[in-house]
Amino acid sequence: MDMLGTHELKLSGSRPPGFIPQPTPSLLERIRDHGAIEPVVVRPLPAGGYEILSNPETWLAAGELELPNVPVVIRDDLDDEQAAQVVQDHYVLRHRNPIEEARYFEARLERFGGQKSRGAVTKLAFHLKRPRPYIAHAIRLLKLPAQIQGMIATGELSAGQARPLISINDRALQLSLAKKIAADQLSARQAEALAKSVKSGDAEIAPADSVTSPTTQSKSPDVLRLERLVSQAIGTEFVLEGDRAVIKFFGNNEILEGILNKLGVRL
Repeated sequence: MDMLGTHELKLSGSRPPGFIPQPTPSLLERIRDHGAIEPVVVRPLPAGGYEILSNPETWLAAGELELPNVPVVIRDDLDDEQAAQVVQDHYVLRHRNPIEEARYFEARLERFGGQKSRGAVTKLAFHLKRPRPYIAHAIRLLKLPAQIQGMIATGELSAGQARPLISINDRALQLSLAKKIAADQLSARQAEALAKSVKSGDAEIAPADSVTSPTTQSKSPDVLRLERLVSQAIGTEFVLEGDRAVIKFFGNNEILEGILNKLGVRL
């Protein structure tokens, strides 16, 4: 492993438009206490300096902490197309929500013949160094209705909570179950048990329209659009309730730190 000066590195122009990575408070604390451990993957630029291909968070944290050097892995064996793909893989696999990740996996499968091609998922898993079941389960989320995919994208439902709904054939029933799971904050295991009981006829769920709150029904299209745009921007559900703005948080402290970072709050 090599060491390079932080001033020698620069963010790649191949990163998703408008996306600038941010180190989490926990990463800053680890680097402050123990130094930068996870290396930044870079490649040399013809005009001098190095392009960051993955793990820019370590470089940004080092700069914020005024560290002069960071550990790096130098890749001088990649052409422009290969380097751009490494950058895209990093941002998608670390920073996108489960639905964006699933769409990315689906698109990347085309390189190996598409979803219907035998062994395509296995080849993609090897290429991305991800477990095959993880990629297969992720892509299956795209079978869910768009409204449920939206709930997953904003964090209202986790992928684990939503996955049992794929086996439900009735789309209206899927939506009803999704809303109940989110409202009751059921665990993934509880969501799976609920879906099984509904399929077997041991439980009944009201139609989707009946579980929509009066508050939601009375909101104007402009308010609903604002809620959707803010939810997408911060990565979790944002709602306006009377004179209150509410951010609904689902997840662990790392997710909360990410939300706060997007709002410009540093712990």
